[in-house]
Amino acid sequence: CSPGWGIGFFTSPEKVVHHGTVSEDGFPGWAGAIHLSPKHGLLIGSDEGKGTDYLYAYKDESTARYSIGDRSVSAIADVGAVVYIGTNRGLLQLRKGEIEVVNAGEGLPCSVITCLSIDSQRTLWIGTEGGGIGRFDGNVLQLLTIPGGLLNNVVRDIAIEDDGTAWMATEGGLLRY
Repeated sequence: CSPGWGIGFFTSPEKVVHHGTVSEDGFPGWAGAIHLSPKHGLLIGSDEGKGTDYLYAYKDESTARYSIGDRSVSAIADVGAVVYIGTNRGLLQLRKGEIEVVNAGEGLPCSVITCLSIDSQRTLWIGTEGGGIGRFDGNVLQLLTIPGGLLNNVVRDIAIEDDGTAWMATEGGLLRY
């Protein structure tokens, strides 16, 4: 465990390099989510504590910082050139260097996003804090209808196997779909 708040990196089995509030090399101190993307590098969602939060992208020794307004990042996923950012105030996307709010027909009944996952068809699965699960194909957002219903509408994580089987961790237990 790294000391205090921030991000810790294991540089060897004996040493952790800790980055506090915002370190001299640009790493944020508070991280709500991280994601390693082959295309975009290391993505970190942070909260600067000043009403403006950021998505940081680190790739090939360069750093980019994108303002996402007053939102806490809870999940990050990417499909090709698009990075999706789940927050406590909805879904955002980073496309061509610009952050945009995803407004797919006001489809999710809850704007607090807890997790994101991508399936083999490049569909984004969205878990929420009480609104169940949505799926977004890049154009249309639809609520997932499960025979018998979800065990609980608070979805903590989603894992999708190569064959398309989805596992959902909810506050009511584990669901296989």
